Amino acid sequence: MKNEGLNLFYKLIGCGSLLCMQRFKSTRAVELLNAIKGTSMIFESRLTQLSDNTLCLDLDFLKRHRLIKKKHYVYGAYLAALNSYPILGWSEATDKIIACIFAKTSAITCIKVLDNLNDYWHSKRQALASLSRVLKTFIGEDFYLNEDKGFISKAENSVNNMARLTYETLRKHVNTKSHTFKLYIEDFARLRSGQVDSLEMMTSNPERYELNIGRYLKAINEKGVGRVWVDIDLCFYEMFLGSLDGEERDVIDHIRLAFDYLFKASNIYDDVADLNEDLRNNIINSVGLLAVDQGYCTMDELLMSEESVEKLKRSHAITDTLSLADLVLLKGLEHLYKVKTLSDHVDVEALIFSTHISKIFCLRKWLLMDKSIMGLRASLKSFQNFKTYNIPEHIIQYEKFI
Repeated sequence: MKNEGLNLFYKLIGCGSLLCMQRFKSTRAVELLNAIKGTSMIFESRLTQLSDNTLCLDLDFLKRHRLIKKKHYVYGAYLAALNSYPILGWSEATDKIIACIFAKTSAITCIKVLDNLNDYWHSKRQALASLSRVLKTFIGEDFYLNEDKGFISKAENSVNNMARLTYETLRKHVNTKSHTFKLYIEDFARLRSGQVDSLEMMTSNPERYELNIGRYLKAINEKGVGRVWVDIDLCFYEMFLGSLDGEERDVIDHIRLAFDYLFKASNIYDDVADLNEDLRNNIINSVGLLAVDQGYCTMDELLMSEESVEKLKRSHAITDTLSLADLVLLKGLEHLYKVKTLSDHVDVEALIFSTHISKIFCLRKWLLMDKSIMGLRASLKSFQNFKTYNIPEHIIQYEKFI
């Protein structure tokens, strides 16, 4: 569907959220909307230009094979703007902020397209090779186009070009010898490690791989996407400041930790939304792992039973998983509250509000499919003050893994 995920309902929700952010000092609805539209158009234009390169797939070809959808980069620009303006808005350097949003949009879309390529076209060996190659491109170590003109090679080249857009944007606008750029490079190594573990989870026997909720939280969910995402903002943040004193380094550390936890929570919310599809594809995500650990079902039931989704819904597996994600999210917010005491630049209240929007964004598919009292409660809770969250004791025990 041409407008999948971008219909009038989504647009109204998106615009309504931007209007709600009008009350914060760093976020003006019109400015945010212009940044989102402008970034999406520029990114679309850059991908369309790939049609001039016979070694790449252009935007239309990527869409035709469902490797990319317009919503991927529109949502990317939307979420990037919601996070970037609260961190960088104080600088009033609009062109630089838009460059930052573009770099983040390129990065998150690249990762999404690579995930799709891995899921539907790559063997495990090809997936691992692509991860290594894209990692090198993101950090400027190596960039080349595969000369093989086969479909998979051309798709990989297109993905690599997206990673290159992120690196080239950073190299043009920030100091690649800065403290924050070094952090950006280090965090891509963590991203690769987590992605490799995810591939192992999807292709291995769960029992042989010792797959359980503890391992998921401690290793598989350690993808580093949150840190990489906000590292791009922080490269611009350091550039605007000119230099970093000890207190500003503390601000940076807390922001990185906050987004690390916030994105880990998002992965768990996504697992709730993707439960039906994952179980159909014999993928055991965090919902199933938590259900096994809590004794709601066995691993064999998850792998063999066609009624496993309904059984999980009848138990407390989904509500427990939502509470687990909330637990991880709250750990991220603890670090944002610390930023509030340290920085006059970062608009922490706007960042916290954007977290409400991100949570709804992650759960949107499940909320639309599951029109139950449970879904309604989850929806309402997403707008609830985070300080009122009450995590059950049997879920708090998993804190040691996060």
